[in-house]
Amino acid sequence: MNENAIDLIKETLKFESVDEFESRYTNPVHKYVEEDGKAIAHLGCDKRVLLSPVGEINGGFMLDNAVAEEKRKQGIFTALYKEFEKENGDIDLFYGFPLQYELLNLVDKQDYSIVGEVQVFAKILNSSDIMQGHSILGTIVSFINKIRDKRSKTLDILGVEVSETKNLGDIENLGDETISSGKIYTKRTTDFLSKRLKHWGDCEILVAKTSGEFSGYIIYRFIERNDIKYYMTMDIFAKDEVSFEALISKLIEIGREREVSLVGIWQNSVYSTSLKRLGFSFARSSIPFVAKKRNVDFDIKNINNWYLQPIEGEIY
Repeated sequence: MNENAIDLIKETLKFESVDEFESRYTNPVHKYVEEDGKAIAHLGCDKRVLLSPVGEINGGFMLDNAVAEEKRKQGIFTALYKEFEKENGDIDLFYGFPLQYELLNLVDKQDYSIVGEVQVFAKILNSSDIMQGHSILGTIVSFINKIRDKRSKTLDILGVEVSETKNLGDIENLGDETISSGKIYTKRTTDFLSKRLKHWGDCEILVAKTSGEFSGYIIYRFIERNDIKYYMTMDIFAKDEVSFEALISKLIEIGREREVSLVGIWQNSVYSTSLKRLGFSFARSSIPFVAKKRNVDFDIKNINNWYLQPIEGEIY
């Protein structure tokens, strides 16, 4: 850890502690610009193994890019980024979910492409919590949800056994068996999963088994924001729609038992039909996703070619 960067981390990046900042990374690269013994800019990258149409490649997940407020618009970050790319020639593909000020620089100055937007979907379990102060609207939403639940023609999930686990070995690399080889996504090694889960510290895991074989998993966590309590799906893989719906149905069941207001998930083309069947709908503004390829030759600009989940970063 660069001791001269503590003020930048706390004041500009708004972290309460260095530990909170460092725990976001699984295989970090940090670059700083210093002036008079003090860091005035930071570039963060988490090196990861990606699965892609051409097999395993080296990825760089970009995050925590910042320049001290009084030093902005001087070309400092652009120069820092160019130096970073030269020093990390092994990274084949850069990607991330930038904040607005990061987005402008990466797209305008660093040749990143806006791949698309990730949409957050939700299934409301308790409309009264969400519609506080709007009792009539809350009643209408509750009525619509009940009708939707009755009309939803979900798949027969009786043949899938869903249970809790704490053993990451149960789910390591399960994505390799469940996602089309044409997709681009982070390889779920035990090291990657353990570091990401340790960062949050409060995730729970459900696994699905079909005929005694692991057929999927879901990682979720409890979140409370703006007086709304909900479960957010942080990561999910399933070998088929039946396993997917079994996992989500179990999470909905747990959510109702524990009286949370809703269950959230990122919409993805792989499971979009199942989400509609299970009564999920668009919940919030979309999240921009950017990428830049360097040493590979396949299409990265179609978001349907990616398999993205909140476990990648901190925006969900």
